[in-house]
Amino acid sequence: MVDGGSVIRCFLISLAHLERIATGADDGMRYWQMTDKCLDAYKADALIKGFELHVAACSWRDDCQ
Repeated sequence: MVDGGSVIRCFLISLAHLERIATGADDGMRYWQMTDKCLDAYKADALIKGFELHVAACSWRDDCQ
């Protein structure tokens, strides 16, 4: 899960696919990029499923939109 201010993005991906697409460094770390270009690529990738939770400030008594 990645928090983006007013939206929380969740990605479902196999470890094998993650290891293929996540950028790495010499220290063995992998990085999941969150640029607009990368987000578009993730949405287009059939092996990545995901969903977004949008934050709305309201009371349970209100009719939240």
